[in-house]
Amino acid sequence: MIKVDDIAKETLDILKYFDFNFVSKIPNNFLENLKKISKTSTITININKDKPLKEQEISEGCKDLISLLYYNYVANEREREEILEYWNENEEIAKQTTKKI
Repeated sequence: MIKVDDIAKETLDILKYFDFNFVSKIPNNFLENLKKISKTSTITININKDKPLKEQEISEGCKDLISLLYYNYVANEREREEILEYWNENEEIAKQTTKKI
């Protein structure tokens, strides 16, 4: 089950390791809302600074939220087009997989 408070906490913890230029583009009110939501989370986040982000054990919800933050606040127009194409391809794959089940 996806718990929004856990995703918020995990995302905030991961963002601590991101470049300042990335995080500074995210509106403060959004980050403050994440902080409020995360207060009820009881999960423990373990980040290994020696591992690249893609090798960390990060929830899909956290990955999705970071992708959305990048798309909305950081990406340039070309990157947005590429991300949207990738999301659409994944959506189509999910639809095809669901039909087979």
